[in-house]
Amino acid sequence: VGLNLQIMAYVRDKADRFYIAVPSEDIIRLIPKLAKGGVIRHGFIPGVTVRDSAAIPTADFPDKKRLIAEGVVVTGTEPDTLGGLTFRQKDLILEINGMPIADAVGFMREIMHQDPGAIAHIKLIRAGTVIESSIKLEEHAHGM
Repeated sequence: VGLNLQIMAYVRDKADRFYIAVPSEDIIRLIPKLAKGGVIRHGFIPGVTVRDSAAIPTADFPDKKRLIAEGVVVTGTEPDTLGGLTFRQKDLILEINGMPIADAVGFMREIMHQDPGAIAHIKLIRAGTVIESSIKLEEHAHGM
């Protein structure tokens, strides 16, 4: 069960309609934000790109068996951004605020459900060492 939305977007100066389905678990988390202020603002970590750990070639990680079961791998960072200052390429992100991260969609969902300015507590593995870090989220430029 979810909510279907129609979005009007302009691509190369031409209007196009896109239809998306928003899962009910996302709607349930968004309703209090709508009721509180009528606007939904999303947390955001600029400058980081992640990918499902199962999609990473085995040669990139010697312990591939562990990676298949959990987390997302940082595949890119941009210098001088929040993501670039926090993460390193090949970091394996396991949890955000105690919630296990299974894939890239789950990573984005957990970040976007947080308010801008919120502190996200992140558990990751870097070069075989478990690291717990905190990061203050920025506001996504395309709030709803």
